[in-house]
Amino acid sequence: MYKVLLVDDERTILDGISMLINWSQHNVQLIGKAMNGVEAFQLIEEETPDIVITDIRMPGLDGIGLVEKAVEKYPHIKWIFLSGYSDFKYAQQAMRFGVRHYLLKPCNESQISDSLVQVVSEIDEELKANEYLQNIQDEALKIYDYEHQEIMKKYFSYQALPGELQDQIKSVLKERFGNQMINLIVFQPLSKLNYSCLEKILSVYLSDASKTTSLGIIIEDSVIILEGEPESRNHLSERFTALQHANIDSFVISSEFDVERFMQEKITIQDFKNQTFYYDESQIISTNNWIDFETEICTRNLVDVDKLALSVKKGELKQANSMIELFANYLKEDKIDPHLTKGYFIQVYLLLMTRNNSNLDENKIEIINRLESFQHLHQYRSFFHDLFQSIMDNKQKEVQFSKVVRDMLDCIDQEIENPELTIQWLGQERIYMNPDYLGKLFKKEVGQRFSSYLTNARINKAVEIIENEENIKVFELAERLGFGSNPQYFSQLFKKIKGYTPSKVLR
Repeated sequence: MYKVLLVDDERTILDGISMLINWSQHNVQLIGKAMNGVEAFQLIEEETPDIVITDIRMPGLDGIGLVEKAVEKYPHIKWIFLSGYSDFKYAQQAMRFGVRHYLLKPCNESQISDSLVQVVSEIDEELKANEYLQNIQDEALKIYDYEHQEIMKKYFSYQALPGELQDQIKSVLKERFGNQMINLIVFQPLSKLNYSCLEKILSVYLSDASKTTSLGIIIEDSVIILEGEPESRNHLSERFTALQHANIDSFVISSEFDVERFMQEKITIQDFKNQTFYYDESQIISTNNWIDFETEICTRNLVDVDKLALSVKKGELKQANSMIELFANYLKEDKIDPHLTKGYFIQVYLLLMTRNNSNLDENKIEIINRLESFQHLHQYRSFFHDLFQSIMDNKQKEVQFSKVVRDMLDCIDQEIENPELTIQWLGQERIYMNPDYLGKLFKKEVGQRFSSYLTNARINKAVEIIENEENIKVFELAERLGFGSNPQYFSQLFKKIKGYTPSKVLR
């Protein structure tokens, strides 16, 4: 079983999660709990957990500080962050340390279990890869094309290369290319192709490369060519044109390497894929326009998710699309690292769906996997444009309420600041019908009690006021939204519904 450490400065959350999850069902064991980062790091050194589930905001050493302190000494640890909405920008820092799993508070058993399943699967895959890597050190080296291809695949497939495997790769490169400089060329298909199609692309390219020394391999959905320095680069453009009919997206060319530099720099396929991110499809991307990515997003350029959610809620499709376009243009202009960009877009998606309480029938895990698979910025633009339209279409298709219920909903909008607004007051002062009947009718059509709907409407109105009015105080919100002189009760309801206090939003 894998070992799990749980960290949160709130005792109720700490105890709640520890009791809620059936740890053994996920092949994990809860080996400890900590209420701050210092205590957590001590347990990490004593127990060496495989997974750490931690809150971000904690006194003393917070979640970001904890992962920064632990990642160098314990790089194998997988991290799951617990984040309140107001922690979102703060959580971006963790991406620099490879944190990929975030849960938005309040989170339930299913969400935590889904994250554990993903993390355990990642660990299983890494263990299998490491075991495989250990086994290939015993392989004998045979100098044939097939053996060369298989050995070079290992160069691109694994982050760390054992000494013996490094010697094998050097031997292949020396025998294949001698003292020539080596170019790396990667073909990226527009869509996922089967292996036979990729083989055909490789064959077409190599058949026209008789004047150069080449070695071609296929890894996942990419065709990779190692090519000795050609006499002219014109042949690359000609071959790319010839291959466009084969559904090729981009053609990425590295700078030239000698064998030693090739081994030292340890280029990955993802490095090549990243280079296509900000270019349109069907591009030749050469050394001259190779991008050096930035690894930090300026906070003032981040998408205001609350404003975005409000625009979508109001049906302001043009405004919502404009916010995504502006952010996408900033990312492209500042050349933000695609890995960071993908993680941010995923967070925007999750927060947007939470804020809009969308009833769309969707599998969030599948959508997150889809977002992670995107290779171009324009795919994210299209995704969010389609998502906004789907949310708005879904709202229009919602069940049509009876005239009585519509009148009740209109009254809530008009009287939301009225502290006397109840189902009894509504029946006696506005609708002039029996309150018990109104309550039953409202629950039947809307799906929740009148009082619950009213509370949610007031809390959502509070968020809107906070977004549009500066220097508003919590007690003023409470008074304006029918909670009278009881800001503490208002704050408790706000946190229960939104997962964070109004004070945090105001800060």
